Amino acid sequence: MFGTSRIQNNRQFLLASLTLIVCGFTYFTRSALGGLLPVWSDEFFYYLNAKNFFLNSTLEAAFTYTGQGSILFHADAHGFAYPLLHGTIAWIFGFHPLNIPLTNLSLVALSLLIIFLSANLKAEQKLTMAVCLSGFFVVPFYTFTYMQESLHLFFATVLSLLLIIIYKDARPKARTIVIYLLIILIAALFRNIWLFWSIGLLPLATNKKSLLLYALIFIIFSGIAFLAIKLLYDPFSSGYFSQLTLVIQQGNLTSIALSLITHLFTNIKLYFTPGSGLTLLYFAARTIIAFGTAGLFILSYRNNDRLYRAAMLICFVNLALLLYAPLEGTRSISPLFYLVTIIFVYRSQETWSTTLLVFTLALLPFTYLPLSEELSERSRQFSSYYANTSAVAAYDALATEADVKDAPLVYLAELPKDYSPDLLLLPLQTTSGKPIKYAVNYSAVAINLRRNYDFVLSKTRRSAVDFMKEVTSNSYCTLYRLKK
Repeated sequence: MFGTSRIQNNRQFLLASLTLIVCGFTYFTRSALGGLLPVWSDEFFYYLNAKNFFLNSTLEAAFTYTGQGSILFHADAHGFAYPLLHGTIAWIFGFHPLNIPLTNLSLVALSLLIIFLSANLKAEQKLTMAVCLSGFFVVPFYTFTYMQESLHLFFATVLSLLLIIIYKDARPKARTIVIYLLIILIAALFRNIWLFWSIGLLPLATNKKSLLLYALIFIIFSGIAFLAIKLLYDPFSSGYFSQLTLVIQQGNLTSIALSLITHLFTNIKLYFTPGSGLTLLYFAARTIIAFGTAGLFILSYRNNDRLYRAAMLICFVNLALLLYAPLEGTRSISPLFYLVTIIFVYRSQETWSTTLLVFTLALLPFTYLPLSEELSERSRQFSSYYANTSAVAAYDALATEADVKDAPLVYLAELPKDYSPDLLLLPLQTTSGKPIKYAVNYSAVAINLRRNYDFVLSKTRRSAVDFMKEVTSNSYCTLYRLKK
């Protein structure tokens, strides 16, 4: 009787928690429907390159760092899959500024639906997972932006549940393994770090032959990940690996080793350094993921549990990669939190399940306050953007001036600032319907204007240069044509 009462009490608490989270999503959805626009640099790329696909029917990005984009498809630094996804949705439903936030919201709902439809989970497990996943601060905060974390929540949910199915039987079905790998490949089109989830199959090995097979799959998928960086993503040349490339070219092994070691220990220190605001939330998330990985390691060997071992390997590889990447990219390890949650709850690890639940709910107030402020700021920008008709008309005039060749390439002389509508004002087509491309040089790499570009767009009038001819000027910008 005590056990039944406890289960009922748990369910009541979980239902109340989930209701609270759903009410939060409902409230912020109503706020978002008042009008939103992208405000961060990454968001501009997601939004405008999706709009470019919708308008110009091309995977070639309108906005890249150099104007050239990736080797394949000429995509931006996020790849071609995001414009393809959101542009296709726009083809079906029409293009609207809220397309991406509403898609995010749909993906959160779809992730929870998949959990509730899972035949391998008990009711209380489903509720616990639903609360932890939908309440994890990354999900509510970024759902109402133009970032893509909800998509990765969806992939993490599907892949984690597939791992449970794979390791549930002594001899998993080959079809399930193939589906797992196919979904990894699809997810990798959006973020190539998903390819390293292939290491989760390694504990399936029962002999040398199968060990070699799963190791080979991981090696091949890892190779694809690094190949994708080269072929599918617009390079960002100011990152650590670009700096390391210069060191390698010098051929000094001591300098290479010193650079790797120094960078590793610097990032380990940063990993466990708290900040403020969202940075503090990320610190909390990184910490719980690190301890969760350690818990998986201990339990995998204490219980000789292959599922724990698979999840531990995935977490370990992803964390190791993070320590050689900018820690601003800690959003990329959010799927590890979803994985850890699903595995611990499925295995009925009460201590860990309770810890993750308390962790999630404790962070909610620290998520909802900045989210409310963020939505207010976005709403303000939405109103001011559409009210500034003179700026819209001034930038629209560029479409006529640039209509002198197919796919004119414009170099932006100043970097756009966050919470500024500069990029949103730029036309994506000339008056005759030709696509316009822009170079946004965030990497601050020296470029050859005369050789690579057709126009330079500046907010201020510049001193006369012999190969630049002023085409048009107004109070917002000046367009120069480059003489070839």
